[in-house]
Amino acid sequence: MDYDKLLNEFPNQQDLHILYNNRANLYRETNRPKEALVEIEKALKSNRNYAIGYFNRAFIHLDLGDESNACKDLKKALSLNLQKDPHFEVDEDFEKLKSLCK
Repeated sequence: MDYDKLLNEFPNQQDLHILYNNRANLYRETNRPKEALVEIEKALKSNRNYAIGYFNRAFIHLDLGDESNACKDLKKALSLNLQKDPHFEVDEDFEKLKSLCK
């Protein structure tokens, strides 16, 4: 509900993609990957160069059993210098995805 309020009050916010990404993460954490996919699509529509968004969408695709699109999104995120993003940390999940997408 808070995300709805923020999105309604600030529809032209420069960092709108972050709100959509955060809501996608919330849906993913509550085992609602289809809703997460809808939100991350909004984030990426708002900012086509959002490396973290592509990275997060890769995991949503994995949740939905779509390894092919997960790997495409990982490659896109890496091409946008994901590893240089200050909000990104290499972790176990990243390593698993990276090895899956060789």
